[in-house]
Amino acid sequence: MYQLRLAETRIRLQAEDASYAETGVWRAHLEDLLHNRPELTSLVHELVGETSSRLDR
Repeated sequence: MYQLRLAETRIRLQAEDASYAETGVWRAHLEDLLHNRPELTSLVHELVGETSSRLDR
């Protein structure tokens, strides 16, 4: 499910400047995930940290 959404995001970001919209979409996806699976909080936190560091490069 998320693999397809990531691919769609990549395509939209390559085609247009949609970074703010995509950020909001993924924030909502992560909030839904954590609401339904709170035990994944530490893993999601780690994923967000790693992604942030990659974006800063």
